[in-house]
Amino acid sequence: MVIMGMYLALAGRLLANGPYFVSEDLQFTISDSVCRMEGSYHFENQTQQTTRTRLFYPFYLDEDSPFPQSYEVRVGEDKDLIPVFTHPAGISFVLELAPGSQQQVWVSYAQTAHNRQFTYILRSTQAWKRPLEQAIYEIRIPRELSLISCSSEIDTTIQQADFLMHRIVRENFLPSRDLQIKWGNQP
Repeated sequence: MVIMGMYLALAGRLLANGPYFVSEDLQFTISDSVCRMEGSYHFENQTQQTTRTRLFYPFYLDEDSPFPQSYEVRVGEDKDLIPVFTHPAGISFVLELAPGSQQQVWVSYAQTAHNRQFTYILRSTQAWKRPLEQAIYEIRIPRELSLISCSSEIDTTIQQADFLMHRIVRENFLPSRDLQIKWGNQP
């Protein structure tokens, strides 16, 4: 609870000074007992001042979902690796944007999923107090496994040679619950 409070305090400061969290495009790649998340987050600085802010990126953690095995954050057109600071329930990093600019942030991590279920925290978007213009989530699952449940309605499923890709697309999105994915063996 203390960490979520810290995140909310940061978000309140962000709202006053920018940047604005505009959209996200995320891919979840499932294997037997690991989920790898890779994605991009789009931020804008709509002010006439440079913004430099530390952002907290929370992970869902419990007995079956320990702290990610690996993680990294990259920014800019060249996808430069930036320093990341570890916290008990997530990571943080500094984002700097010039006046009137936009910035892409790429985050990737691999998290063990002992019970073949994975939760991606979406509710933290509420702290920004404005909906995302667009959110795209792709769940890639190998053909030898099956998607048992997903907390969000799947818009499209595309069959590939080695996997199925389930796609969720939302506009003007302010999520009220987290994305929960559960998978198992093919029947």
